[in-house]
Amino acid sequence: MRYLIDSNTFIDLLKPRNQNTDKITESLLLGDELVIFCLVEYEVKRGYYLAYYSKQSNEVQKTHEQIRIHQFDELIKQFEHISEIKPEIIQEAASVYGQVKAKEKNFPDIDILILVIGKNHRCTIVSSDDHLKFLTKMYNVPFEKWTQ
Repeated sequence: MRYLIDSNTFIDLLKPRNQNTDKITESLLLGDELVIFCLVEYEVKRGYYLAYYSKQSNEVQKTHEQIRIHQFDELIKQFEHISEIKPEIIQEAASVYGQVKAKEKNFPDIDILILVIGKNHRCTIVSSDDHLKFLTKMYNVPFEKWTQ
């Protein structure tokens, strides 16, 4: 299987030992392909850096954020990286955006891109995001939730 992992699942992965860590380990041992989209990597790292540079952050919190960034970088070395957004992806994502917006639904652009990337790369999308769950159902893309 191929799994495209969303940012909320990555964030949960970096919390102390949990079900997600076990699922990732199990998937790697089974030979599943784990995939990260470059904008998801950006989304995760921007949160960590925001916490690091926050005026409320003390030195202990800054050290903790540095550790989380390092853990994330080490974790994603095991993943296939999708960094190119081809013109046909942009075309399809724009079409999906138009379709959902016409139905008066409001979804973050990144969720629409994750949907289309996952569909085109034949991935199961792993997320706890209700927007993605709705979109995957609407466009018949496999979806799993690995978090509680």
